[in-house]
Amino acid sequence: MIINNYRTFITTCLILTVTIFGLISCIEEYWPEYDDQFVQILVVDGKITNESGPYTVKISTTNSLDSIPYSLNPKYDFKEFSGALVSIHDEDGNIEILTETEPGIYQTSASGMQGIIGKNYKITFSTPSGKSYESTFEELLPPTAVEDAYYVEEQEYSDYNHESFETGLKFHVTSAEALGNTGNLYWEMEETYEYHAAYKIEYVYNGYFNDPGWDYNYEKLYNVPEMKNQDSLYYCWSTGTLNEIFTENTDQLNIPKVENLPLNFISYDNEKLDFKYSVVINQYTISNEAQDYLERVNDQNTNQEGLYASQPYQIRGNITNVEDSREPVLGYFMAASKEQSERLFYTPPYVHEIDTFRTCEILKWDQPYYNIGYPPESGAILKYLIWESSYLDWPIYFTHAWVLINPGQVPRIYAIRMAAVGDGCVDCRTQGGTIEKPEFWD
Repeated sequence: MIINNYRTFITTCLILTVTIFGLISCIEEYWPEYDDQFVQILVVDGKITNESGPYTVKISTTNSLDSIPYSLNPKYDFKEFSGALVSIHDEDGNIEILTETEPGIYQTSASGMQGIIGKNYKITFSTPSGKSYESTFEELLPPTAVEDAYYVEEQEYSDYNHESFETGLKFHVTSAEALGNTGNLYWEMEETYEYHAAYKIEYVYNGYFNDPGWDYNYEKLYNVPEMKNQDSLYYCWSTGTLNEIFTENTDQLNIPKVENLPLNFISYDNEKLDFKYSVVINQYTISNEAQDYLERVNDQNTNQEGLYASQPYQIRGNITNVEDSREPVLGYFMAASKEQSERLFYTPPYVHEIDTFRTCEILKWDQPYYNIGYPPESGAILKYLIWESSYLDWPIYFTHAWVLINPGQVPRIYAIRMAAVGDGCVDCRTQGGTIEKPEFWD
């Protein structure tokens, strides 16, 4: 991602002393000069495959200097770019205009253009300000099959403490033999995992009571309706693509295949493994140019000490401004034929306890009588919460939850109380997943 007129200056000082400190190195860091007309840089990510659509192109913007940590975290400081007119073209002149399905996400129709092996494809798009961009043509090469995929238990250095080890699952893949000029392989891992809310909903108040209405019976929470299906928001599943890059080239191998390539590691301490975890490995065959781009991006992402010496926007993709090639554009549009592994599953030998204190916000609860002057069965705290609530507060969820009953005191004492809780306590969707169980989930 080269910016013209970019100049990097690093002054290295080697100070030789006769003291016990020996050789000392120092680096003076300077920010580059840049053309201020390119403060906002476009970022494009998309692909067309040999599978049926829809195909997706994502467009966002980032600041040229403020988002230097892009090399360490590709999700840093990105903003969705809306209003672009995006099209996919094939070498025969066929065109499909994509629809913006959500901010910055552009998709073809499910019955639209289909990637065909041997054909060349590119994207073009224009912005509301009138700028035009296009990628180079990429050939959709024949796919290489996945021969095997599996995981084994391994130990790796901890991400948080490189002096200690973590035990977990290490995933591996073996490809079939590549044919002809199809030796560039790229893997993405798509994970799905089950997770739960901290508690099930026992009662829910939406401004009305069960017949005959308000009741002072604390045991029934004053006739607040019970939740009919208490676990309806308790079980969730989350699916996403891991943000890691894995590439290999088989051209120089005696047998053009990749064997037992190590991919992602996930620690047993990761909450994604608490209940059930699944991975499918997508293997793509890509062009030399796409392979080179991904390898350079991967180097950038893993080079923790290269933040100044090797700036992330020195890597150009295959997308340019049609009228001004000086403008830096991040990202790549690739034609990538796809093969997929069998789906892998992991179920832990025992069910982990949910860290309710981390995930759950307690709004109000019934205090012991010596704190509020009422016997606990009066339920005074929750009673007044219900009375004083308005439609802006509804729904209010109630459940028995662990609460700190002596805040500010030592030792801390926790007890189970009937409590009004935040949505995050009882609605697993607040953590980004869905309550729709995947078809492949047992």
